[in-house]
Amino acid sequence: MHWPPVSDLTCRSFLAVVRELLETKASATLFTAVQKWAYDNDQGDFGAFVRQMKKVDPKFYPRLVEALSNGQIDSKLWLIETLKAVLPERRYHVSLLGGWFGILGLMMLWLMPERVRRVWSYDIDPDCESVINVLARWRYDDWAIRPITFDMYEVPLAPPYAPDDERNWIFAISENGPDVIVNTSCEHLGRFPEWYARVPEGRVVALQSNNFFACPEHVNCVASIEDFKQMAPMSTVLYEGRLSLQDYDRFMLVGIR
Repeated sequence: MHWPPVSDLTCRSFLAVVRELLETKASATLFTAVQKWAYDNDQGDFGAFVRQMKKVDPKFYPRLVEALSNGQIDSKLWLIETLKAVLPERRYHVSLLGGWFGILGLMMLWLMPERVRRVWSYDIDPDCESVINVLARWRYDDWAIRPITFDMYEVPLAPPYAPDDERNWIFAISENGPDVIVNTSCEHLGRFPEWYARVPEGRVVALQSNNFFACPEHVNCVASIEDFKQMAPMSTVLYEGRLSLQDYDRFMLVGIR
């Protein structure tokens, strides 16, 4: 197993170690050794993540390996660095649509804590909520991240922000709703215009899609950033760009709806 030197320890290199633990179905002893290594090097969040990952049902390992792939992590780091650059320095309520296993939400809490007050991670797959409930357990005391099983097309993005008062209490949603709406799964949305029409004007929106047309699950790819801008018009574009990955290009738009 490759452990990066402490001087080279980054979020990316750390998550690569976790991915290797999952790929090799490492023993609890090795998980604990990595956990201790993180704690001993003043990386408390990373240590807690490994401690909780050790408790995840191994049946989820293959999907978590995919969620921790280089392309997935590089795309998330790109988004985080962009948000840090374009958002004024205050703390935001963030809604992640298609949040999957909550890796992006946790990375935001690790790498941009001065910009994040609370994260809601929505996904239609109930397995995602159950995994996040394990992975992010140590962040529940401050309600920093909340996983919610919900269809993206029905997530309340404008008042009322929950179907009823009880649900609103459970979600702990701000009375003003999310400040930032993030959807990095636009290529999966066959009804993208319907979803985008529900995003309130004036909200900060961060979107990602790709040109990986060969994937059968990608029903809404774009060929270029210009195509993406036409599909998701914004009143103000704060960032537009392309990230070249191994098998495809990823496109990102950040702006005001």
